[in-house]
Amino acid sequence: MSERPRTAVIVYGSLLDPDELAELFDGVDERTTPVTVRGFKRIFDQAASWRETAGEQRAVLNVVRSPESQFNGVLVTDLTSAELQAFRERERGYRLVSIDPAKIEPFERNRADDETAAAIETQDLLLTTTGEKRRTDIAPIGSYVERCRAGASEWGEPFLQEFLRTTELLSGETLAARE
Repeated sequence: MSERPRTAVIVYGSLLDPDELAELFDGVDERTTPVTVRGFKRIFDQAASWRETAGEQRAVLNVVRSPESQFNGVLVTDLTSAELQAFRERERGYRLVSIDPAKIEPFERNRADDETAAAIETQDLLLTTTGEKRRTDIAPIGSYVERCRAGASEWGEPFLQEFLRTTELLSGETLAARE
């Protein structure tokens, strides 16, 4: 019987909120680190699966492959089988995609570089979610936008500013442009 692979996920929307992370993952404080992921664009084009919606306000965040883009998120390492199953259930409407470790780097270049590199290197699978319910005719859910923004702010002002700069609406405008 083979050993289960060490699995990590990178979250980028409402799971940036430490309270939401703690509800899903045990002992999450010791298993998280802010990162930048190259080769993906973050955009409000995913139809919500379980969030309350109103009219055209039905969009939640998604990341799609885009060679010239990047997004910031939080790496959560060493998921248990139960945590991965709970994550997959919560993120229904998305599929898990593998990320090349070379595309992930510490969010800010500082003394945490070695810790982040070690966290990445110890994982056998590095995953994020990409939407299966993409739409071009929906607007973001207002309360969801605020939850994501508040969650991003919990990781510090530079992280929040990068979140705003790299999060697009369907119009191509960023959240930073709307501030």
